Amino acid sequence: MNPAVCSHARHFVGPLTLACAVAAAGTARSQSTAPAAPSGATPMTAAQTARSPYGVITGIVVDSLHGGVLRGAQVSVEGLATLAMTDSMGRFRIDSVPPGKYRIGVFHPLLDSLALSIASPPLQVSPDSTLAVILATPSTVTFIRLVCGPIQIDTMAGIGPSVVVGRVLDAETEAPVGSVKVTLDWTEIQAGAKIGVRRMQRMRDTTTGPSGEFRFCHLPPGLNGVARAAIATADSGAVSRPLALNGRLVVPIVLHVPGAAKPATNGATNSTHGTASSDGSSTPAGASVLTGRVMRAEGAGPLAGAQVTLLGSREIAVTNDSGEFTLRGLPAGSRTLAVRAIGWRPEIMAVDLAAHVPQHVVVPLQAKTAELQAVVVTGTINAGLKRVGFDSRKHTGIGRFLGPDDIEKRNAFEFADMMDGMAGLARYPGPYGDDYLTGPSGPSGCVAYVVDGVPYVEMTRGDINTFVRPQEVGAIEVYQPGESPALNGNAPRQTGTTMAIVQVPQGGFGGAGAMRDSVISQALPLYIRPTSGGVSGTGCVKIVVWTKIRLGLS
Repeated sequence: MNPAVCSHARHFVGPLTLACAVAAAGTARSQSTAPAAPSGATPMTAAQTARSPYGVITGIVVDSLHGGVLRGAQVSVEGLATLAMTDSMGRFRIDSVPPGKYRIGVFHPLLDSLALSIASPPLQVSPDSTLAVILATPSTVTFIRLVCGPIQIDTMAGIGPSVVVGRVLDAETEAPVGSVKVTLDWTEIQAGAKIGVRRMQRMRDTTTGPSGEFRFCHLPPGLNGVARAAIATADSGAVSRPLALNGRLVVPIVLHVPGAAKPATNGATNSTHGTASSDGSSTPAGASVLTGRVMRAEGAGPLAGAQVTLLGSREIAVTNDSGEFTLRGLPAGSRTLAVRAIGWRPEIMAVDLAAHVPQHVVVPLQAKTAELQAVVVTGTINAGLKRVGFDSRKHTGIGRFLGPDDIEKRNAFEFADMMDGMAGLARYPGPYGDDYLTGPSGPSGCVAYVVDGVPYVEMTRGDINTFVRPQEVGAIEVYQPGESPALNGNAPRQTGTTMAIVQVPQGGFGGAGAMRDSVISQALPLYIRPTSGGVSGTGCVKIVVWTKIRLGLS
C-alpha cells in the first residue's frame, strides 16, 4: 500500500469551528483480472471473480490535544445513514460505501465542549477498494494559537499560557444558549522579596456566542477558581462550577443553565420556583432530583450519617445505613454537591441536573488523617495572635473571637460554615451556588470583610467562600454594628485616622462582555471606622480574618 497523504484545515473567527483531517487514499483490494487457476483446479465462476461494487472506509481518530486516541467517537460519512464508533484503540470501520466523493465527520463530547468539529476534505471512495484515513484534532499549541493568538506571558499580571474553552447549554434540551454572561474568578498568592506575600483576587467575564460558545485565554496553568453562568430569563438562572486547571493548557467545560423559556417569578413564592427575598435575589428551587451513595474510600463500604448539600440550595440530606441519600426540588443546571462527615475530608462534586432525568452519583470520602503540628508550637501561635493584636482586642470584651483551635473543631467545608451559630449573622443561598452571610437586618443586611488587615469587597454575594478557604484561616474576629476596634494591636483605638470600606454597587463592577482583572490592593491602612451609610456603616457586621500565613502558622 502506497498511500497519498492530504490535509485540510479551516478556522472561522465567529463561532469557533475548527476542521482538520489527514487522509490516506487506499489502494484496490483486488486486481481487475483474476490470476490463473492452478493446473487441475476447477475454473472460478464469473460471480466468484466479480469485483464488489462497494468500498470500505477504515481509520483511526487521534486526540492530539492529550496525546492519545479518541475513544468512543462517532464517525459518519456525509450523505449516508451509517455510523461507526471508535474502539479503545481509536479505530473504526465503515463497510458497503457506494462509490463517490464523501466528507468524513467526527463527533465526541470532548469536541462539543471545545466548540470544535473535525471533518475531512472530499475523499474518493472507489468500488472494491479500502480507503484508510487518519483524523486528528489540532495539537495543543496549534489550538491555543488559533483560538487566542500569541501573547507575552506575565505571571505577575495573571497572564499565562492556558485557555478554558466551553459552551453553555440548556439543562433540559441540551440546546446551546447564546448571550449568556460567563464569569471566571480565582485567587492567586504571590510572593517576592519586594512585595512579600499578597493575595490577588482576579476575575474575567465574557458573553457566549450564538452557539453557546465562550473562551477565556491566557490563564495561569495553576488557576483554581469558579466558573459561573447567569441567564436573566429563567428562575434560578445562575449556575457555578469549581474549575482547576492543574497545569493543563487546554481545559474544556460545559455549563448547563435552567431552561431559558421559563418565566421569571417576579417575586412570587411557590414550591416550584423558589422564594424571592427582600434584596431581590431568590432561593433556587425546582423539580430536579438527585440520588446517590456516599462510600468510604478504598472499598471500605458505605458511610452512614454523612451530610449532603447542594450549594446554593436549602435542601440537605443525611445518608442512611447504606450510604444512600435523595435530594428533591433542586434547581436545574450545573451545580456543586458538597458532602461532609465528622472525621472525613469534605468532598465537592460537580453535577448537572435536569427536571426530566433524575441524576445519580457515587461520592467517595477519604478519611481525615491526623496532622501532627510538631513545628507549630504554642509559642508560635501566641506570637502570631499577639502580633496582629488579636489577644489584646479579645480581652476588651468587644466582639466574638475564633482562635486556631476553635476553627479546627468546626471542620468547615467553606467559609460560611465557620460562621454557623455566630450571633448576629445569618446565611442565605446566593445566586451562584455559594451561601452568603448577612447581618441582623435579614437578607438585605450588610457584612464588611477585612482579610489580613485589607478590606475585601465581594463582587457577587458569597464569593468570600472562593477567596478564603477554611484550611487557610488561622483566626477570626466578628464585630456587631457599632463595635469598631482598631486592627493594629500597637495603635490606640481612635477614629480620626482610620479607614472606611468602600461600597460596591449590587451586582459588582463593570458591564456584561467586559474582560478585566480585579486586584485587591495591599497598600492600605489597617483600621476600620464607622461611617454614615454604605458597606462600612453602623448597620454592618464586620468580620476580620487572619490567615495562617499572616500568623506564621504555615
